[in-house]
Amino acid sequence: MGEYGGYGGAGGITARYDDMLAVADRLDVSADVLRAAGSQVRAVAFSPHLAEALVIAADRVAVVEGALTLATIAPGGADWEGVELEAFATVVRSGVELYRATDELLAQLEEDLWTAAGFLAGPALLASALLNPLGTGIAGYLLYDNLDDHPWLLDALTRMAPGLLQGTALTLLGPLGVLLGTDGHWPTGDYEEALVGLQALAARFGWLQDTGEFRFERGPDGSRLRVGEDTFLTDLLQHVDAEAYATRTLPDGTVVKVPRVHILPVTRDGVTSYVVQIPGTQVWSPERGADNPYDLTSNVALMSQQERAVVTEAVAQAIRDAGLTADDAVMLVGHSQGGIIAAAIASDPELQQALDIDSVFVAGAPIGRFAIPDDVAVLAIEHAEDAVPKLDARDNPDRPHWTTIVRDLPDSVLDDAPVPVGQAHHIAEYADTGAAVQQPGQLPPDVQASVDAWLEANRGFVPDSGRSDPAIRYDIPPAAR
Repeated sequence: MGEYGGYGGAGGITARYDDMLAVADRLDVSADVLRAAGSQVRAVAFSPHLAEALVIAADRVAVVEGALTLATIAPGGADWEGVELEAFATVVRSGVELYRATDELLAQLEEDLWTAAGFLAGPALLASALLNPLGTGIAGYLLYDNLDDHPWLLDALTRMAPGLLQGTALTLLGPLGVLLGTDGHWPTGDYEEALVGLQALAARFGWLQDTGEFRFERGPDGSRLRVGEDTFLTDLLQHVDAEAYATRTLPDGTVVKVPRVHILPVTRDGVTSYVVQIPGTQVWSPERGADNPYDLTSNVALMSQQERAVVTEAVAQAIRDAGLTADDAVMLVGHSQGGIIAAAIASDPELQQALDIDSVFVAGAPIGRFAIPDDVAVLAIEHAEDAVPKLDARDNPDRPHWTTIVRDLPDSVLDDAPVPVGQAHHIAEYADTGAAVQQPGQLPPDVQASVDAWLEANRGFVPDSGRSDPAIRYDIPPAAR
């Protein structure tokens, strides 16, 4: 079955930080109550009745004054305890902020170190390939052949990737060539800036240019598909796989596949919600074609986050044309590039205002750099042997609203695969992981708590009948290609 881990969500570290801050808030409230009580008790000391009693019973008044002092400003008194509680609340808040700042600093330092290592490794690998091509080729093959057995190698390579690209380019083109070829974006230690530089350099060859217009048009409605409570995750991923394309026959008899956005209306307790399913990369050429925006160009454009990618606008247009608005509950589901598009839509302020995305469920997608709002419930599934979700060179955030599940695939899944790393990315494997995740006892307790909380928050997307309403399909027709 493989080993399971994860982080974030209701059982994550940040959720515990938030719990600590909530405790600090309650301590402040208690401190205010104690100080208010102390003020009322102190007021007794200035009572005119007590002043009158001083004339005839000074000794007893002294006893009362002493008792009032003990009950207020003395150690253990209301004012004293209020100040202590408030001070402790301040210490708790400061501790949480220090932990968070330390986490962010260490994460940034780690990212900078990996990028620097890539800058050094790029020229070294290039020199090795030139001086000893046979040995480098054998070493490269052995490295590739063992990636599935040593996922840490994948982590290292993907985290060094921005530096590797730039270091290699500097060696081949020289500093001036790199500076001019990337329109001044390289060299840089910033991930997004590195991708912008890659786009500029590739554009010299007509590659990675996010241009063109693609419009989804409504096709015939689909079937009522199974969406079960106990099979929710695997059902959704299987439907993404099955509905990635539509098959059309052109007038000349040619059969073609056209890309699709698949929308499942689901009704629970009389309320209809919508699950928008977005497929992954379908074209791997670096040159943008006229027929399909689910391509390599879109991957780079999406990850650079400089402006809204063409494919993001096309998918958003399909969602709007289906009549979905901010009044509807909407979940975005995607595998690979589909997951990146889902994250891009959810983190786009304009689209989020128009559509008010409630939830995101992705598999095998590098989405850790997208600023998805805290009111969007995110569930991400990753395989340790899959390079794709590592391509953002950063772990997903550990946030109360964002749960990440990581599965270490068993050898039985990868040993017979011709391309083990590719097999680890296959949506069918993620569908199997989705099914296993919902089986009792698979996940560590803290991760299980986070997944249970996510599933409970998204019960509205599970139809009462166990089946969706007829699916709404949007395709890019051949006529627009």
